[in-house]
Amino acid sequence: MFFRKLGGALALALTMVTPMTASAQTKGKVLVVMSSANALDLNDGKTYKTGYYLNEFVVPYRKLVEAGYEPVIANPKGDLPVMDVNSNNAMFFGGDDDARAAALKYAEGLEQLKHPKTLASVVSEGTNGYVGLFIPGGHAPMVDLLKDKNLGKILTRFHESGRPSVRAFERLLFAPTAGAWQRSGQVEALDKRGHTAASSSRRLQHRDGRQQPPQSV
Repeated sequence: MFFRKLGGALALALTMVTPMTASAQTKGKVLVVMSSANALDLNDGKTYKTGYYLNEFVVPYRKLVEAGYEPVIANPKGDLPVMDVNSNNAMFFGGDDDARAAALKYAEGLEQLKHPKTLASVVSEGTNGYVGLFIPGGHAPMVDLLKDKNLGKILTRFHESGRPSVRAFERLLFAPTAGAWQRSGQVEALDKRGHTAASSSRRLQHRDGRQQPPQSV
């Protein structure tokens, strides 16, 4: 239920900023940034197989499509994002196994999921063609997206232009990491069940003391 609301909220936020020049066939493109990681190294030396969470990707993605937006998937390597097998569980769909199965079928049928853009190509081409940004959940973003400089550049451009961005993943939200901006203070985050609402008033502290506008959530 939480991620159904999240998808609807993102679509509503995008409606408020969609430029009048958007195509008659779409309200605009939304950049969907995913991880290329499929394993997380643990402190005990073990490795946890990870990836995106099925519900945290499909539910908001489908809401965007239904609302008339065109999602464009990108990740660091331009490779196939891997689903965390633990997320293929009815418990993440309110106990509804039909909803789980439908989400899995939907994800498996997405051709662009198999051939994402690279984040580097998004930076090179520019982000002006996107009306919003969404980063689905799971543990995987902690492996590569947290330190990806191209994503840092993308996030900075979105924040500077005031376009909406939503990031929802396991106990961590991150700031632009383009080399200049760093986190300042305690950061609240959404966990995979949406138990903790992320703060919308966080500011990024530059190393020389300047502040970046609040992150959109």
